[in-house]
Amino acid sequence: METIITILQVIGLLGIVLFGVIGVLQPRRAAALIHMQVLDERGLAEGRVNLGGFFIGLGVMPLILGEPAALQVAGLAYLIAAVARIGGYLVDKVTLDAQYTVLFIFEFVMGVVLML
Repeated sequence: METIITILQVIGLLGIVLFGVIGVLQPRRAAALIHMQVLDERGLAEGRVNLGGFFIGLGVMPLILGEPAALQVAGLAYLIAAVARIGGYLVDKVTLDAQYTVLFIFEFVMGVVLML
């Protein structure tokens, strides 16, 4: 069972890194994936930083360090994102479509898996 959890953790972390790579190389595309829009050059730079570099660091560091605490930090970040997504639904009255729901499930499951 421990091996399956480790495999799921690595897959999840590599997914985080992949999104980060898209954010660095194609910030407009990464922004569009989460229903955001890049308005100017500053937006491009912020996309590379916040959707790129941040996610690469969040995914790579637990792999490099190999420490449970590093996995837990990434897991907690995902659990907080899932809670914030619920808040967005309740406060902002976001339409509960398939993509929003799938992202919530992904964030919650990844949070739990990385916390194990």
